[in-house]
Amino acid sequence: RWTAAEALGNLGLPESFDALTNIWDDCTRDEKRTIAESLRKIDESRAIEYLKQFIFNEDTVLRARIKEIIDASLAGQLQGDSVESLACLLLLPDRPEGTCAKLVQIIKEKPFDLIGSVINMLDRENPDVCGEFVAKLIKVITPGQVKGLISLIASMDLADSNQILDHMLADKIETIKDVVLDLLSSGNGTEKHIAAEIARRIRVSEAVPLLVKILPESSLSLRQTIFEAMKNIGDDPVIEQMIVCLEIPEFRWQAAEVLGALKAAKATQALIEAGDDSRTEVVAAVLEAMVSIGGTQIKNKLRELTHHQDRAISIRALRALQVLSQTKDADRDTFVLLVNMAWNDESKGSDE
Repeated sequence: RWTAAEALGNLGLPESFDALTNIWDDCTRDEKRTIAESLRKIDESRAIEYLKQFIFNEDTVLRARIKEIIDASLAGQLQGDSVESLACLLLLPDRPEGTCAKLVQIIKEKPFDLIGSVINMLDRENPDVCGEFVAKLIKVITPGQVKGLISLIASMDLADSNQILDHMLADKIETIKDVVLDLLSSGNGTEKHIAAEIARRIRVSEAVPLLVKILPESSLSLRQTIFEAMKNIGDDPVIEQMIVCLEIPEFRWQAAEVLGALKAAKATQALIEAGDDSRTEVVAAVLEAMVSIGGTQIKNKLRELTHHQDRAISIRALRALQVLSQTKDADRDTFVLLVNMAWNDESKGSDE
């Protein structure tokens, strides 16, 4: 079959065009690649019109060959008026000015399945171009389509989705906050993750209660994104919510990090209490937060922690106290602690 298809292409007989398209569905991938080339040889314009329906095919090899054929034609014509042609044209280095805007205007009225197919194809070929397209598209589509668009981005590889978000969020988008809140309330895991990332980037303060609410059910990566969002949003509701999170053991060290980053003096007493946690990593995070906030109460707690039974904690507390105090008292505390450590080590037979 493929040999016959190749021969018909070389002969270039117009009457063989329909015969080749009629057997397309029954052919293998390799046969289809040969048929596509033969169709181009017989009648290029008809071939492009026929083949463009397959540009979104999931078969990477077949899609690449069809795209090559269409690209070669478009590069010569530098024109196109269908979604498929414009999507291919958009990927050409020497595309005409206004190609992206033209594609957006045409596709915004189409079913979202087609929009999704175009975005997936662009993302596979060039995530940067895809980001440029999405940034223009999101400004003209409905809130429902925006939600579908963000859900689609959430399903992509992390590097690609971040690259697209860089483009998409470069300008203010009025409809996106409501979509973010909706996805945080009712989305699946990946949708909540992308919504949390968008909330972080554009500082959606209204998202704070929802972000805290989904913490218990979150994966480790989503949890990290949520706490990073808290740092970036950084208003009073965040501080209040993080003080509450200090009371929850599994969130304590990350909540302390956020409060330290925000230099939240309101959290002084809560941090002092969190300093009694038995876990070294938690107390270390609390100490870092204390250094960022400072104050007499903090210094008193740090002096107490210099006598902590965990040597790593006592040393960290000393260093924190030195940073905050910068006085002879801090030097005296250092000296006393080192003497005590030396005594304890000597009693255990150490030569330190």
